[in-house]
Amino acid sequence: MGRREKYKVFRPRRRAFLGRRKALLSPGTWAFGFLGIAFGAVVNSHWTPGARGDEGAAEAVAVLAAPPTQAPLPSAVQTSEPAVVALPVNLVVETLPGTPDEKIDPPPTDDDEAHTGAVAKVIDGDTFYLDSVESRFRLWGVDAPEKNEPGAAEAAEALTNLVAGRTLACVEMDRDRYARIVARCTLDDGRDIARVLIDIGAAVEMTRYSGGFYGG
Repeated sequence: MGRREKYKVFRPRRRAFLGRRKALLSPGTWAFGFLGIAFGAVVNSHWTPGARGDEGAAEAVAVLAAPPTQAPLPSAVQTSEPAVVALPVNLVVETLPGTPDEKIDPPPTDDDEAHTGAVAKVIDGDTFYLDSVESRFRLWGVDAPEKNEPGAAEAAEALTNLVAGRTLACVEMDRDRYARIVARCTLDDGRDIARVLIDIGAAVEMTRYSGGFYGG
């Protein structure tokens, strides 16, 4: 080895990567940093997952537990409570006896048709013939026993004795289903035949037709 080679300066070869600039932070480092910043912002604004979750759950329970509310109806279909009308304290409602489908005849008036004459034949305690009229007469407002009922003979005898030798004036009130003339009859002395029969117990008042005219 010569003298010159002894003092030769060592010069290393230039590597290929010396010209490239190495990044200070890797992508993973940047991502981790952004996550930390975001978490800090959430903590700073009190939006912690646990607290917000509990608050949201409480609000949801309150909404579900609240009773449903109904929106008011439009003014065009709103209903109002019915008005209460005060009736007078001394108001008395009087109803006539009998059911609604039962007919109650009013007392006779002077305008009603009248039949006069003597009794030609007594059928039973409330039915008879006048000598001037073909149709049978049925006393209005009373009922006597029928022929096949107890007391029928006594009732017929009472009527016979009452009208014997008398002239009757009978005011027609109605016609029944047997085409009989239903009439209120009086004797020539003014007594009401039906009332006399009721008083002596030979007949009873039919209040559903008389309306209690004879006192019930």
